[in-house]
Amino acid sequence: MAGGYRNDATALTGYTINVNSGIWKGIYGAFAYAPSSGIVSQNTVTVNGGGVIEAIVGGVSTGSGNVDNNTVNIKNGSVGYGADDAEYLGAEIRGGYIESGSGNVTNNNINIEDGNINAAVFGGKSDSTGDVTGNHVTITGGTVKAGNTGIIGGEAYSGAANNNTVTISGGTINSAAIWGGHTTDSGNADGNIVTISGGTFENASMAIHGAAGGGDMTNNTVNILTKITVGSLIGGESYSGGQSSGNTLNIAAKGVSASGLYAFQNLNFFLPTDMTTSDKMVTVTGFADVTDAKVGVLAQGKLASLATGDKVTLL
Repeated sequence: MAGGYRNDATALTGYTINVNSGIWKGIYGAFAYAPSSGIVSQNTVTVNGGGVIEAIVGGVSTGSGNVDNNTVNIKNGSVGYGADDAEYLGAEIRGGYIESGSGNVTNNNINIEDGNINAAVFGGKSDSTGDVTGNHVTITGGTVKAGNTGIIGGEAYSGAANNNTVTISGGTINSAAIWGGHTTDSGNADGNIVTISGGTFENASMAIHGAAGGGDMTNNTVNILTKITVGSLIGGESYSGGQSSGNTLNIAAKGVSASGLYAFQNLNFFLPTDMTTSDKMVTVTGFADVTDAKVGVLAQGKLASLATGDKVTLL
């Protein structure tokens, strides 16, 4: 079901779909089909109940127009399950999506407040040449089982993935990986951010990336503000030998554990006020590479349990 559908140059703007009950195969706020050159903008899908089996997309184009400022809200219900509650493999939620054409994917949003999600999650995604910029995934509750694909702020193919974010403050997360930005071919990724401040993380092998892809990975940030155990913390990883620079890890919790830590050029530790000499900020159980990384340390407040001359373990 699509709120709006065109195959010409007409813009698709301001359509709204609310799902409150029933089982649906796919829901699209607006769909511009080739050879459409119209923009797809400011469309909204809100799921308050019922279920969607395969796909939820705020706005999608297979033509050349831009896809921007579309929103998907999941407030209840399920995604990625059939009427018999069987899991559907390959379900996806996309705020904005370009399947083909030269358009850009910009400022699309996914907000997950509750519900049972068995789907990959993309704030914005392009399978073509356009840039994917300023898209956001925000998770405050619910159960998100994102499978082998994961949770991604913005994913580009040969275009750039810049300034996308994933912010998780609640819910139960079981995902293979989290990326602020990702490129699947030659694109660069810059300024993407992942922030973890709450929630329950069930997959101890999950990797959290500021960004990864085929091009240069620069100025991406991972913020860990709560105690978690994950597979790896990765700043900016280029699959093809591109530049990795300016990537930052900010740690503001003790007891963080990871099996790997690498591709960061800046490591900042914000000591909790209850830090003691026996605490460790981060423990890496496997591979770590912090070669030439700059390290910063700052107390979040008065360190009541520490005295002059005491030593604390950062990493």
